[in-house]
Amino acid sequence: MKQDIAKIHSFAQFWLREYQDVPPQQVCLENCFGEICFSLGFSMDCGHGIEEAFPGMSVLGNITAFKQIIGDITDVALLANAIFSQWRYITHWSMTDSLISANNKEWFCLAFARLAELTKDAPPLHVSIETITGDITTLDVDAIVNAANCGLLGGGGVDGEIHRAAGKELFEECLKLVEGLPKHRGDTGQAYLTKAGQLPCKYVIHTPGPVYCDGQHDEPKLLANCYENCLRRAEEMACTSIAFPCISTGVYGYPKKEAARIAIKTIQAFSPVSLQKVVFCCFEAGDAVIYKRILNEKKEVI
Repeated sequence: MKQDIAKIHSFAQFWLREYQDVPPQQVCLENCFGEICFSLGFSMDCGHGIEEAFPGMSVLGNITAFKQIIGDITDVALLANAIFSQWRYITHWSMTDSLISANNKEWFCLAFARLAELTKDAPPLHVSIETITGDITTLDVDAIVNAANCGLLGGGGVDGEIHRAAGKELFEECLKLVEGLPKHRGDTGQAYLTKAGQLPCKYVIHTPGPVYCDGQHDEPKLLANCYENCLRRAEEMACTSIAFPCISTGVYGYPKKEAARIAIKTIQAFSPVSLQKVVFCCFEAGDAVIYKRILNEKKEVI
């Protein structure tokens, strides 16, 4: 039960972090709920839980009344069930890819904020971390990360290897992605998800890492953003496993030990919802040794 409460808390935080400050028309419920709801084990019948949690009240149609009672709700299971069943109700009847109205978005924000408050004492969730030496294109995980350039259409190193192994389908996916971006290119530190072409994984998450100068030009922050944003994209698709290469440590020149510490610190600080396993897939054995030593140092401190 503690694990369930922790997962609910993490999911509430995820919703608020990702969607509280975006316009309603950018919130697609299918993307931000997905399989996560089902993994939590709550009833998913349309409408079930709403009347039980809020007797006699059509809460979605009465935000003012909902604001008045939200602070009195103390049953985590009922509130979570109400949220998830409302998601099912909207996605069942929606004709616009489950996009929500401003009124519905406000309801979800209020409900998730209360859910996060009720579960704030839950023990934090953590992913397991594994370090291997190998070819990232062969891994049977939900998502692999591509250390891309801002062009997002392939390049050298692991970027080129991933594109070669994935085939033309990945290039075509990336081409559509780039065409839809405001500047027709990616930004350093951001992460962009595509399908995986002929790779065994489901998704490729492309992240342009920073070019290392002297460590005084936001390189640590940008590198941390790469890892965190990749984790967020994976969570949006309810991935349970993800593999990272060593981002920016090749021709971009980031010192390997510093980069590894940033990667590990960022992943260990992340609160997962669906993710259970992170793999650092190193091309060189020496890089794997660096990751393993840092992970062992952290275990000794704990």
